[in-house]
Amino acid sequence: MISIREWRANSSLDRLDCDLLLKHLLNCSRSVIAASPEKLLVEADIAQLENWKKRRIAGEPIAYILGKKEFWGLNFFVDDNVLVPRPETELLVELAERCIRDGQSILELGTGCGAVAIALVQELASKGKNVSLTATDVSPEALKICKRNLENHNIKIRLFESNWFSNISGSFDMIISNPPYIENGNPHLLALGSEPAVALVSGDDGLDAIREIIKYSSTHIKNDGYLILEHGCEQGTKVQRLFKRAGFSNVSTEKDLGGRDRVTLGKMDH
Repeated sequence: MISIREWRANSSLDRLDCDLLLKHLLNCSRSVIAASPEKLLVEADIAQLENWKKRRIAGEPIAYILGKKEFWGLNFFVDDNVLVPRPETELLVELAERCIRDGQSILELGTGCGAVAIALVQELASKGKNVSLTATDVSPEALKICKRNLENHNIKIRLFESNWFSNISGSFDMIISNPPYIENGNPHLLALGSEPAVALVSGDDGLDAIREIIKYSSTHIKNDGYLILEHGCEQGTKVQRLFKRAGFSNVSTEKDLGGRDRVTLGKMDH
């Protein structure tokens, strides 16, 4: 047996990853781990930690190893069929909540694990806004994860499979999406090899999905409705241009907490 302190010192992982693995293994808080560095780990615990360590060193996201990720203060089940929710995507929730009104309808394209949809419904309910939300994804496996998260958070929305607008009928007061927006061959993809490429990569300039969403959204957004899209930090100007060409007004790009262009929104005037 070895102590928590000894395993940490020899793990080759950073402190946060060590603590998250230990917290998950021992089902306790980080403060308990910090206060118990001499606690001995039994052989089964060490074997489990070593297995997780190998996966982490190989580049697997800590969220996949733990099977969960926090977003908007909520926990979500995740696996390698869905993108790991990022803090910067919370800006989508903020902007959608700001622009939507009670009784309106929202369509989310490419919901993944359902983090944005679930966080948004909960946030709107806390502000006294009840909306009709429809979420779609092209991946049946992602939809299974989303359904599990909906059940866990006791959220009811319409959920079905669709490749962007391929199975969409009707119109909505708001369409939101965090689509793939990384260009083919981007060196950052090397560090994202465990995550589904379909949720990350979108053509030679990273804008193929965004172009398609903007092009077809005009027929599915009600008058005075909003389109809100996440994109790469260097794509704001190009995305704004696409919005304006498609007839959107009041187009603006909002920055994430890191001060980087992250989400562009516009209003549809039919």
